[in-house]
Amino acid sequence: MKKHIINLSLAAITLIVGGCATIQRTEGFPPLRVTTTTPEHIILKTLGSSGQGFSAVLTVDGARREVSGVTPAEFPLECVVLVGEVTKVDGDGSFSFVIERQNGRGLFYTPPVQSLLRFRYYSGSIGVLAQN
Repeated sequence: MKKHIINLSLAAITLIVGGCATIQRTEGFPPLRVTTTTPEHIILKTLGSSGQGFSAVLTVDGARREVSGVTPAEFPLECVVLVGEVTKVDGDGSFSFVIERQNGRGLFYTPPVQSLLRFRYYSGSIGVLAQN
């Protein structure tokens, strides 16, 4: 009986911790109904003055990926859902990102990053949660 209670407790803790991690990565975004599980090939590119430093946390289909660099930069990705939080760390002015779909069906632009930008891309649609 004690073993059964311990197993249930461990399962509950695992679900709670896993749920908290998911909420932190997408906090503030409305729920997303994923209608496709086929990843698409995209390129995340920076636009703007050269030499502006940034760091970003990308969540690519639920997997966290940290990137950093200076503009111009390109990140080829294969994903269904991309969530990004970008922080400007160096340079004057602002820069933005463009998501280029490799199947030729569009370019999607973010607003300029002054200091922070949070966005989500899914199936030819981009949403911005925070912009500073």
